[in-house]
Amino acid sequence: MNSLIPTLESLLEEQAIAYSKWPKREIGFLDRQVMLGSLIIKQLPNGRRVLIANKEQLMDEILVRFPSFGTQEAPQTRHEAVLAVRDAHQSTTTYPTLGVRKLRNSGKISFKGNEIQMVQGSMSFSSIIEQELSSWSVSGRIVLIENLEPFLHAEIVHADFDFAIYYAGTISSLVLGWLSTQNVEILMAPDYDPVGLSQFEKVRNVANSELWIPENIEEQFKTFHKKETLFKQNNRSILSTLLEKNELDIDTVRILELISEFQGGLDQEIFYPVEADSQT
Repeated sequence: MNSLIPTLESLLEEQAIAYSKWPKREIGFLDRQVMLGSLIIKQLPNGRRVLIANKEQLMDEILVRFPSFGTQEAPQTRHEAVLAVRDAHQSTTTYPTLGVRKLRNSGKISFKGNEIQMVQGSMSFSSIIEQELSSWSVSGRIVLIENLEPFLHAEIVHADFDFAIYYAGTISSLVLGWLSTQNVEILMAPDYDPVGLSQFEKVRNVANSELWIPENIEEQFKTFHKKETLFKQNNRSILSTLLEKNELDIDTVRILELISEFQGGLDQEIFYPVEADSQT
């Protein structure tokens, strides 16, 4: 039996496995899933862990590699997991979401054809379950933001956009498909690292979009670049993949040059100067 099969079975059962348990001969498969957003590698105090980020996409990839993978379905919903094994935590079902905030009194967001009225500028936000995205539509100018704090304070630098959407690091195939059908202009505001750039490249390949490049980004890179970014194997792998591509967006190339020059990435939060007392 291919050593990757029991590894994948354990991963699907536990939702996470130790990075050290991944077969060394199959690191290429792991790197591909990280690049696609199916898996993530997380550094913890006791070592690295491989976690599922997008189960649907991961299963598609597994079945391409192993068409007969899995003869029995694991418990799906938490209800079914309790019925099957008396443990809701054994469920393999996840409910990834997008966060949405209204930034100005324009644009339109609807659910099943009915326009939704959102409070402009409120830090409270609506969460849309990705599996229900087909029932939602949005029109106008939207900014996709990787991290929570910049999303909650998007007006600081994105006041001329209609909606801010929080995507929490990776963009699934479901979200990509949905974005490709919306009547929107998209600004992508990620961390300036290989993962952030790879997500932008995914979006721009399916929808009208551009990467947000602040005017002082070179200065901020020089002062606040984070060398730890390139210590992570998944970042190095994604960086290598990006550098091998011939048709990258010109702004992606510009950021790659800064990453190369300073040998590090830049967290997007540096461009959102939130006062501490404004968060209380």
